[in-house]
Amino acid sequence: MMQKNANISTSSLSNASCLYVTKDADLARLFSSHLKSMGITQHFHYQNDPQNIQDHCATYGQPSFLIMDLRAFNDMDAKKLIRQLTATLNLPLIVMGENDSINFYRDLLKIGVTEYLTLPLQADLLNEAIHLVLNANTEISGTNKKQQGLRISVASAKGGAGCSTILSNLAWQLAEDKKQQVACADLDFVSGDLDLHFNVSANNRLIEMLQFPDRLEPLVFKRSAIKVTDNLVLFSGYSQQLEQSFWPGLLAFDEISLFCQKQVHYLLWDIPSFSLRDSLGFEALASADVCLVVMQPTLSSIRHTQQLLDKLKNRDNLRIILVLNHTKPEKSSLISAIDVAQTLGKKPDIEIPYCPDDMLASTTLGVPAFTRHKKLRLAFKQLHALIAGNSVSAQPSLLQQWLRKA
Repeated sequence: MMQKNANISTSSLSNASCLYVTKDADLARLFSSHLKSMGITQHFHYQNDPQNIQDHCATYGQPSFLIMDLRAFNDMDAKKLIRQLTATLNLPLIVMGENDSINFYRDLLKIGVTEYLTLPLQADLLNEAIHLVLNANTEISGTNKKQQGLRISVASAKGGAGCSTILSNLAWQLAEDKKQQVACADLDFVSGDLDLHFNVSANNRLIEMLQFPDRLEPLVFKRSAIKVTDNLVLFSGYSQQLEQSFWPGLLAFDEISLFCQKQVHYLLWDIPSFSLRDSLGFEALASADVCLVVMQPTLSSIRHTQQLLDKLKNRDNLRIILVLNHTKPEKSSLISAIDVAQTLGKKPDIEIPYCPDDMLASTTLGVPAFTRHKKLRLAFKQLHALIAGNSVSAQPSLLQQWLRKA
């Protein structure tokens, strides 16, 4: 939610410049009048042609911010244009249109839009958006804008696949870099158990945050977070009831996520399988930057995973990582990783080896499962590398090194 900022000085407004792009003459006059009333005298109007924007910036330099009317484009072309602009121009972007879909709003934020306003335009919201971008420019003061943290969702199409264990160990792996701040959040308010995985005492502050997203501020984040290590925290909302009496709305969930992503480098959501049947659970999974789909080598898990992957495949900008968790010895399993790949038409990106003792220790003692197991360590290093866009290969054994020399 945007907040008006009274710290923007009159000189900052008079020194600001704006380029607004629309084919609507009435809207152009409204922009001009509003900018003048704010004291922003350097403003320029162009028709909805991307080349106009490029030419203006090449000739006169970049403005302080850009306002764009998207009604001349369909949703796909609008996102394509914004990607083109954000790739070539480093400036705040306020866009407006008639699409009030939460998915469209999320897609715009992901590709670099600073603020999206729906038409017909409300002058006070435009005023807040302008203050927001100018305040951001003032805080940056010539330095690079702080990158928003990565949102990672973890879920399985069918329960019992070990999602919470994989999420907690991934969090431990990410937090090994002490410069990285990591936060985990459990969306299962009844049977969630991430507190046990991290060996901490749970609270219900996550429910309060989701109920009152307008009260979010860094102090609330710090007081609500359960400290696991100096750079790893947990948010929980566990209740003492057998039924989930509270279920957040999409807007509240998205607002909480975006706020937390500004505080940490990685935000990991544990999404319960039962919630995928409703709009919130699925959108919580699909709205992430990276989606970890966890499955077991069983017929039921394969069937439900295929259904989930089919539903996710049309989502733009969503990176899906398929994790095959071996919950029984491979020798005694009737379904191999090759069988899984042939059935799904996709090879699992990561395989978690069968390590019952280490996984049990992780679940009950609140310690990383990979501490004493080299294969597990490598699997989570590879998962970390996939998320970061890098690659990690297995180190050759001493015997392999000796054979190469021979």
